[in-house]
Amino acid sequence: MSEFLWALLSLTLGGGLAALLLAAISRVRRSPVSAAWRCVLWAALCLRLAVPVAPGLPALFHLTVPAVEEPAGGAGPAVPGDSGAASPPHAVEGTIPSGPSTSSGTVVPEDPQDPAASPGPVPGGRGTVRLSAVQIIFGLWAAGAAGMGLWLLGGHLRFLRYRRRWAKPVEDPETLAYCDLLTDRLGLRRRPRLMRCPGLRSPMLAGLLRPVLLLPEEPMPPEELRYALLHEFTHCRRKDLWIRALTLWVNLLHWFNPLMWLLVRWAEGDMELACDGCVLRSLPPEEYRAYGRTLLELASKNKVD
Repeated sequence: MSEFLWALLSLTLGGGLAALLLAAISRVRRSPVSAAWRCVLWAALCLRLAVPVAPGLPALFHLTVPAVEEPAGGAGPAVPGDSGAASPPHAVEGTIPSGPSTSSGTVVPEDPQDPAASPGPVPGGRGTVRLSAVQIIFGLWAAGAAGMGLWLLGGHLRFLRYRRRWAKPVEDPETLAYCDLLTDRLGLRRRPRLMRCPGLRSPMLAGLLRPVLLLPEEPMPPEELRYALLHEFTHCRRKDLWIRALTLWVNLLHWFNPLMWLLVRWAEGDMELACDGCVLRSLPPEEYRAYGRTLLELASKNKVD
């Protein structure tokens, strides 16, 4: 247990420093590393942070476990001239002393009513529970990770219940045909299911194994719908949802490290930049401004007044 905690601590310290370095690189005006390559680095870092104990992988930050020195032989100090089992002092052959002896060698019997002579509770005996510091720290970490996991799971289950109750498949033939055209253009083997869901203000991609593209219930303008679909399908092609899930898992394991909460935000920012870069490379230059204006309008709709 202590080895696991030290490995987790060394890993979270090294991962936090690496996350700070990547965040600093992304904020350079002319960064030598593009957003797409930063996403690859984020994924590699999260893969290492996702496995605290990996014998075959090097640690990002090395901490040594302090060793506790024990007396040689595991026993108390040796008595000079002791060559075997020690016999009690002043013991008479054939008799067993029942109490402390005086200077004259006589044995004084113990008083059973003397509170000083009565034995106290034996440490670690029956009815006593003592936890070490390592066990307490491990319990706190496990409780925090379990609480965060239940919170994420509860939110996901609520979203699934809401989607199953209110979402409806898209039946507009023009929208379906245009989605087929975009998926073929981007090289997607399988098109995500298209559904309309009330309460949404902008399209949203959800689902790892079976991705679903949720559209607002109200129809969107053709140009806005086109750019929004192109953006979400690019996310699907880049497998950004898997990186998002990986960052959440890392945040769950390292919940006690504030830098891991920022790591999720930094990685999402680079994923959005990389996705926009892929979309712009597929568009002619005269459409760059329209695409940017569409993203700004969609982002403004998601803000809560």
